Amino acid sequence: MKNPDFLEMFKTRDLYGLYRELAKDGPLYSVNEKLHLVLGYDLCFAIVKKPDTFLSAVTPLEFLKETYDIRIIDAYVDYLKHHCQVLRNSCSTSDPPRHTVVRQILNPFFAKERLAELAPFVSATVRRLLGEMQRRQETDRSAPVDFVSHFSRPLPVRVICELMDLPDLPVDKVVEWTDSIVEPFGLAVDREAALRCARTLCEAQAFFRRLLEGEKDNRFVSELTRVADRVQEENGDYRLDAVDLLTILIIDFLASGNETTTSALSAGMLLLALDEALFDTLSARPELVPNFTEEVLRLESPAQGMFRKVAEDCEVLGYRFRKGDFLNLRFGAANRDERRFECPHEVVLERKHPGRHLAFGAGRHTCVGAPLARLELNAAFGEIVRTFRSCRLACAEEEVAYQTNFFGRKISFLPLYFS
Repeated sequence: MKNPDFLEMFKTRDLYGLYRELAKDGPLYSVNEKLHLVLGYDLCFAIVKKPDTFLSAVTPLEFLKETYDIRIIDAYVDYLKHHCQVLRNSCSTSDPPRHTVVRQILNPFFAKERLAELAPFVSATVRRLLGEMQRRQETDRSAPVDFVSHFSRPLPVRVICELMDLPDLPVDKVVEWTDSIVEPFGLAVDREAALRCARTLCEAQAFFRRLLEGEKDNRFVSELTRVADRVQEENGDYRLDAVDLLTILIIDFLASGNETTTSALSAGMLLLALDEALFDTLSARPELVPNFTEEVLRLESPAQGMFRKVAEDCEVLGYRFRKGDFLNLRFGAANRDERRFECPHEVVLERKHPGRHLAFGAGRHTCVGAPLARLELNAAFGEIVRTFRSCRLACAEEEVAYQTNFFGRKISFLPLYFS
């Protein structure tokens, strides 16, 4: 049956109130006979730890006919087929053998040694952006600074572009390309917007295709192709083609490397702006900044939900699933499960085991970029509480602008006063 209210309800500002309402009767909410939302931590965790039973290589297209006007996505895909390429699934939405190969290709670029080399650039970029914000505030003390456009958006973009040897790529262009990937599958666009996204994605593909074809020297692309060749020699179960490499560059690096980190930075800054005591505590005890980062990730999971498809009839924690069922693991709900976390809706800086949330998934599909995201978040929040004495929101909390859809929510405008 069609459920026209299903996607609409995820546009609410009170997303966590929605989760509590859906979970009143338990950790599993059935949208229809085939699609189920997993809301509880224990059930989510048990499912992600069984990746061969609950498959990740699933897109919304497989169930959208029950919940959405599929013609919108059909138009998007048709445009890509006729003008460029339909990209493959990301690493996080793939299964072996493809997942194994792609993951092995990505791993070296997020290794501890690689991030140690990148850390000075991250710190310098944080200081530069905060300095620009500070000067802007001093120029006109009556005008608030939009934290999103001046910090949480440019920081992850500049960092991922540094990693990819693309220092001159404009921030706005990267954001435009990223949005062209994320927006259609947030299930909140109309046909015209979907086609606009398709045209933009073709532009991104043309740019990276030129890099792959060697029209411009790029150390990162050269290294990526060498790593890909080596991995395939060692693991011949899946052979990459040009579309795979485009997918890795555009989705696994460029888009995944900035979208969710921007959301977490903005969400964390809003928490600081709303709680003067929290800001003061972190200023006095900067060693707690990593714990704050983990609480931000838990409270405001940048990826609110990920799909799984049931490969065989099974039972998990007393819940029965049938082959072919679709599950949406709502990490945003699981990370506030009162059966797993004390004071689940509050920042608890001295929480035991602060990193044991599901913001980055778990098991085989733990986010490969999680160490880079943590590096950026810790550097940003640490420098913010060192640089400023306080910050406050320049509007009512209910006036903070959000972009919300089925897959996530992010703050699009966050006006702040700093002192």
